[in-house]
Amino acid sequence: MQGDQDDFQILQSLTPFGKKRRLLRQHREELRIAVGLLRDNNLGYEFEERVMDQTKNSPFWLGHQADGMDESDDPATDPMLATQAEQESRARLIAVLEEYCRDRERNAALERRNAALERRNAALERELEQLRAGQKRRADEEKKE
Repeated sequence: MQGDQDDFQILQSLTPFGKKRRLLRQHREELRIAVGLLRDNNLGYEFEERVMDQTKNSPFWLGHQADGMDESDDPATDPMLATQAEQESRARLIAVLEEYCRDRERNAALERRNAALERRNAALERELEQLRAGQKRRADEEKKE
């Protein structure tokens, strides 16, 4: 029962590609056992005849040690994980670029606001100078009187 639970947890952690690869490996193992039974019971010829009849292909024997065919569950060889990692990397890059664009827009808005405030400040300083000049003129006029 614990083995089934472990297999279930492993399957849950695999990508769809990893699941298919694992199922294909299990299927190949079962086929090697079935072909072994056929050969042990001298049914190899009948098996080959039926395969040729139904598939129109002759069966070929990879042997019991088909090393290149059975891949492990190593995540490093799973192209879906590599693609997922690349997509996550691109998503992070896009998020950084979007934040950069928002910062640029905020900076542009702040620069426009700062320019408007500077113009307003210059206008207020001119008004203040005019008021002071007017007060000085009145003070000068009052002295003359």
